[in-house]
Amino acid sequence: MKFVRLTKRSYIRMYENIGYIFNELSHADIVFDECGAIFLSEIGRKPKHIQAAAMSIASRFADGNLEEVQNDFCEFVSQLESSGFVITGQTISELDEKEPIFSYSNVTPTNVSLESLDEGYAPSSEVLKKHFWKHPRLFDTQIELTSFCNLKCIHCYLGENHPAGGLAKDTVFSILDQLKAMGTLQVSFTGGEICSRPDLPDILRYAKLNDFSITLLTNNTLLTDSLVEVFKNTGVRLVKISLYSMKPEIHDAITGHQGSWKKTVGNIEKLVACNVPIQASCPVMKQNLDSFAEVIKWGRIMQFNVKPDLLLTARADFSRENLNHRLSLDESKNAIRNIIAVDEEYQKRLSLEYGTNNQRHPDDHICGVGTSTMCICANGDFYPCPAFQLKLGNIYDNTVKDVWENSLLMGELRNVKYSAFTKCLKCPSSDYCAICMGKFYSESGGDMYMTNDFYCGVSHLNRELAEDYLAQHGHG
Repeated sequence: MKFVRLTKRSYIRMYENIGYIFNELSHADIVFDECGAIFLSEIGRKPKHIQAAAMSIASRFADGNLEEVQNDFCEFVSQLESSGFVITGQTISELDEKEPIFSYSNVTPTNVSLESLDEGYAPSSEVLKKHFWKHPRLFDTQIELTSFCNLKCIHCYLGENHPAGGLAKDTVFSILDQLKAMGTLQVSFTGGEICSRPDLPDILRYAKLNDFSITLLTNNTLLTDSLVEVFKNTGVRLVKISLYSMKPEIHDAITGHQGSWKKTVGNIEKLVACNVPIQASCPVMKQNLDSFAEVIKWGRIMQFNVKPDLLLTARADFSRENLNHRLSLDESKNAIRNIIAVDEEYQKRLSLEYGTNNQRHPDDHICGVGTSTMCICANGDFYPCPAFQLKLGNIYDNTVKDVWENSLLMGELRNVKYSAFTKCLKCPSSDYCAICMGKFYSESGGDMYMTNDFYCGVSHLNRELAEDYLAQHGHG
């Protein structure tokens, strides 16, 4: 008799009448209808006899035929196993032997081919997003563990007036317990600098105990060998690391700390050697315009993704000094050319998305703010997202659920749709732009509806240069 269990890198959540499964290694996920959700609910972290699961499923249907249910469930499990979500075996030890692990020697993700699956399966991106529009769920939460940072990056949007603080460990544990009860899947820990907290290992272990998919944001200068082991043993999904240039003097000028490049790069190499999944974040500004592309090339050699970003965010206190480092539109054009020339992942995405019609509808929501995402600052304040510091409440006065369900400001954000941005609805460059109310809010001095000419200009450049690239490669 076969056993089945979820792989360690897969997660299941139930939302109303649908089921959701996600795998961190392949980045694949599937949304199931109500019948599929019932099948999915019988799979968990502990091994279970397939026949016992089938008997449980059959008992939930008035006319459930055990043999038919067992055959259907076996087919269901087989499809999930072929896509890396579950493992089966005759013994529990066999399951452990078959457990897939992350390795940089095999990092090319294989996405699920949804066309090969039976009716009832659907691509998650649209189905889940639209489900949350009708049934808001706090799916993704970012927690700022501390406001302290050992670097002084010139472009940082938090600024000197960012509220000082650090969430006590017991408070973090309480937040994680509340999020678990609310069905949250993804938790990101950020700062400040998270590695400055001596209790970070305890927090990560508690988050894993509560079955969250964990992402970390760090400058990677304070990493220790013991933290590397904790990252690996707690199955951290992704460590996002800021890296601005492969020239030490340029990186250090941006961070304001001599020697930061050496520490960051050395610790990246350490994480890669230990098979901890990482991604480099590379904001592009005047200082690194001529050298950021080397970060992308190095990431390709080291087998991790690099995400360049031209859209610096104004400081949360509405000051704009950090935007003095932002590229002009002419400089942005050069940067985009460099990205298209060296970023193979971006080239693939352009080719795959060629000819798709992503027309925005006036009744579509802008983003996950209010429907699936929220963040908590180091002083306990709730914000829509890290770059959108509109206070919704405070953890010392409100529960997470209370803010999510009852905040008047959250209710307003939940009702913001594309119809509020008529200019964007008609824009020919909309496929190359993501409206960001948080960026608008910070740069305008508090108006989340005020679109920004610079963002629009960059979107137009993205479209122009992407279309040139596609035409040159036979897509025109």
